[in-house]
Amino acid sequence: MKSPRTIALALLAGVLVVLLMVIFLPPYWLSNYYQQEQQRLEKQYVSMQRMALQKGRFEDALKRLNQQQNKTVWSLKSRSSIPAVAELQDIVRKLIDRQGGVLISTRGLSEVSRKTTGTRWQAISISVDMRGSLQDMQSVFYAIEYGRPLLFLDQVTLRRGRQREGLEASLTARFQVIGWFFQ
Repeated sequence: MKSPRTIALALLAGVLVVLLMVIFLPPYWLSNYYQQEQQRLEKQYVSMQRMALQKGRFEDALKRLNQQQNKTVWSLKSRSSIPAVAELQDIVRKLIDRQGGVLISTRGLSEVSRKTTGTRWQAISISVDMRGSLQDMQSVFYAIEYGRPLLFLDQVTLRRGRQREGLEASLTARFQVIGWFFQ
């Protein structure tokens, strides 16, 4: 068996090791934690500085986009349904004239019921009767669908008219045009 003195020394050495661990390890761990946190915050600070330097550039880009969007008319200019119908009829009349078609009539229809909860956008619709060649119809439909303000075709019906000798057959079209305005 070992002597009590050896046991006492081993016990004393164990207590000293535990005491040193209790005293010196927590500050060491905290020091490592704070160093890592400091490095993380320094990286974050550098990236924030980069963003702050780019702020002016982003603000300029946003201003340009807003100006561009303000120049592009997405909806009808009118703010109530009757003037909006008149505006829509005028736009369609000009498009048909420009594309070579012949406008027969336009009629304002009741407001289109669309689910626009939470917005003040209102859809309106007109019925259009026109005559023209197939190429005229294609040009008119393209101009309506792809122009500004945003307009949509609905319920398109085409009928072939009488063909005269030496002339291209004319078509008669009836369709609805839907536009949007902001109340």
